[in-house]
Amino acid sequence: MEKQEKKSVSIADIITKIENISLKVNPTLNEYFNGEAAEYFLELRRALKIIDEYGKGEREYDLVTAGKDCITLSAIHANIGTVIGYLQGMASRTEAQRRVVKSEYAIAIKKKRDILNTLGTQVKLTESEIDHAARVLSKDYYDNARDIEIISRMMSNAWYAIGDFVKILNSTCNRAFREAQI
Repeated sequence: MEKQEKKSVSIADIITKIENISLKVNPTLNEYFNGEAAEYFLELRRALKIIDEYGKGEREYDLVTAGKDCITLSAIHANIGTVIGYLQGMASRTEAQRRVVKSEYAIAIKKKRDILNTLGTQVKLTESEIDHAARVLSKDYYDNARDIEIISRMMSNAWYAIGDFVKILNSTCNRAFREAQI
């Protein structure tokens, strides 16, 4: 009686047989910068340009200009504020999607392993190999989560910076106005 040798497969063999898992993907960085959110980025650039001109000493400082800039920056700050919460929520949602997809891939790999073992094919996988394979398979979701987080942090940090500058500019205007009255 011949001893039948069990066929063996690797993680690489298994991941080629895993079906693609897809969830709704958020826009890419490029799509955000050029899509419907483009107006927010243009407003952000406009505000940061004004602030940069003050920082470089290129903007003429007088009470009228500073007052107008304070109003303009405050308006931009309020306008951008409407999208900040949305972006933070999208970053959180995208990170949750990334975790779900990675877990679904890990489960799919384990199911495929179990099926192959039942059919007589020897499959030995460590949890670490399954984890790494699931990460590779969900790479696009990792990239998307990172991109949304970048956008969210960039917009949030700029929003706070604009708000801080408005406070400083407003204080400077108030002080200059009081000094002009004396």
